[in-house]
Amino acid sequence: MIQLFVLADSGVCRNGCFVDSRCLAVSITQAASVSKCYFSSSASVLTTLLITDPASITFMKKKDACKPGFEAVGGFCYFFSTNATNFTTAKSSCPSGIALAYPSSAAQMADLVANLNSNKSGKNDWWVDLTLNAEKWYWNDGKDFFQSGRPGEDLGTEDKYACARLHYEPPNYIYAPWNKECTDRFFFVCQYKE
Repeated sequence: MIQLFVLADSGVCRNGCFVDSRCLAVSITQAASVSKCYFSSSASVLTTLLITDPASITFMKKKDACKPGFEAVGGFCYFFSTNATNFTTAKSSCPSGIALAYPSSAAQMADLVANLNSNKSGKNDWWVDLTLNAEKWYWNDGKDFFQSGRPGEDLGTEDKYACARLHYEPPNYIYAPWNKECTDRFFFVCQYKE
């Protein structure tokens, strides 16, 4: 929905949009003594507001891409726990409708690992939703670990070590999947798509 306001000052236009939670953007056209403000509360209208005449200026509110407590990383929103827990508790600790992280593509894994390397120093292990089933490793989305584009060594097939975490290990000093007993306690990562 677009609303038109004619005001004497363009600052009033910006402030009006800022305080109105329904307003996502405002396009301002300067006239001789007044400003025409086009307020939009519809995301689909934003592109229309941006393609205005050269005398117009459009201001868009910055919307947080992720829910509070989550970080935007490569098109996904991640929650990084501050407490260590076992695998089963980690899976149930993610907020409703949000899963334990399963970076099943090479690109997603690279983005997550880069974030961990630069922002989570001192925490060497993070549970992810990679589990052993019938002697094969699968991500939460059903993708086979070795067919998901992830380089890596064999995680092993012992039932005792049926869960995996991202582990920070020399000599490469990057996070990579490693198998572990599901009862061990580590931090965990939850994810959802932006």
